[in-house]
Amino acid sequence: MRTFLDFIHSEHANKTQFTNVVQKLDPESMKAWFENNGYEVSSWECAKVIETYKSESGLAI
Repeated sequence: MRTFLDFIHSEHANKTQFTNVVQKLDPESMKAWFENNGYEVSSWECAKVIETYKSESGLAI
């Protein structure tokens, strides 16, 4: 299985889908999306991505 870093380094085609998943602000939903796309990620990694998104987009944490 591919890892989260594999996604960051190589996956550009799913940018819109990925953005939609991040905007849900749900680590489990994001983890399921990654797994459906052949990636092995943890809920912790997904939570960190969402935390970064919230910080950079100006959303209240």
